[in-house]
Parts: sequence; C-alpha cells; structure tokens
Amino acid sequence: MADGVPSNGRSAPAGPNLPLGTVKLAPHQVRPLGSNAVHAPFGRALPTAPLHEMFARARERRTADEE
Repeated sequence: MADGVPSNGRSAPAGPNLPLGTVKLAPHQVRPLGSNAVHAPFGRALPTAPLHEMFARARERRTADEE
C-alpha cells in the first residue's frame, strides 16, 4: 500500500466516523461546521498540546467544579 492506495488499485476504505464528545472540542481547537464536518488546526481532531498537560488541565477543571 503506497500513499493510502492498496496494491490492487482500489481506494482504501474510510475509517469509522466516530462521534467527538463536545467536551473535547475546545481543548482540541475544533469547531463543528454542521453535518459531519469540522474545522480543526490540523485538518482533524488532534491534541494541540502534550497529553500530560491536557490531562492536568482537565483534572484542575474537574477539581474546581467539585468545590
């Protein structure tokens, strides 16, 4: 398979269209555009910071909400 095209000449099947939780939109800098489209800095929903920093921020938010 080169460049996402199998050697038999057919295009590779698209991956599953999984839902993205709304809580992940802001940290991943994703804006929904309607239907299944999104606007994201990398063309898809990818972390914009190291995961350990994102988890630390999420933990701080959750702790603040519990107080």
